[in-house]
Amino acid sequence: MKESFVIAWNALFLKAAPYHQLRDSEKPFLDGLKLLLIIAAAVGIARAVGGILNWGISPSPDDVREIIQETIKEQGWYAESSGAVEDYDSVFNEQFDMIFTGISMITFSTVGGSLLNVITTPVTALLVWLGWGLLGHLFARIFGGDASFKQTYGVTALAISPMLINLTALIPGVQVGWLVFIWTMSCRYVAIKSGHHIKWGRALTATLLPYVVIGLLMAVAGGVGMAVFIQGVSS
Repeated sequence: MKESFVIAWNALFLKAAPYHQLRDSEKPFLDGLKLLLIIAAAVGIARAVGGILNWGISPSPDDVREIIQETIKEQGWYAESSGAVEDYDSVFNEQFDMIFTGISMITFSTVGGSLLNVITTPVTALLVWLGWGLLGHLFARIFGGDASFKQTYGVTALAISPMLINLTALIPGVQVGWLVFIWTMSCRYVAIKSGHHIKWGRALTATLLPYVVIGLLMAVAGGVGMAVFIQGVSS
């Protein structure tokens, strides 16, 4: 395990040597999988602990709900609307509860939700690795890359190394999402360039195109979902 963290640490700083090392190993896919799961599990545990700590020091969602609701009802516009519209209070309370519940599911930590990170973090990391690695390999080969599927998955597993920054999740309230995203993209560029032995321009293109494809698929899925929702509401 110590060796895995050392390799990931070197890969984190965009050094080509660890990518070459994993590419040329006897079992690049299995070695990459092992490395990915170790890092993702460590981050999942950190997120679980940080979430529980955040839950312990945060105010109760019910208290926050009550304060916000009372503050809104003290506003002049609310009194005017309440007097002008029949059953305004009950309608407002129903809508407010629905909106607040949705927001609180994302905003407020819970013990159960925090512990789920131990499972969801490795599973998500694994699925992203498999999906992005497939697209990255296909585009790299189109642009003249020479690595096999197993070698591509080996080196792109190292690109998860910026996830180590998420160990700061142990500290409640710390957010490093965009930093990790950009750093991971940089590591994937190094992985494709080093693993497939292609020039920087082709490596950069092969690195960016999977993001374009995934973005388009998400946009299409979102559009279809919205259309289905609107159709369901209208009917």
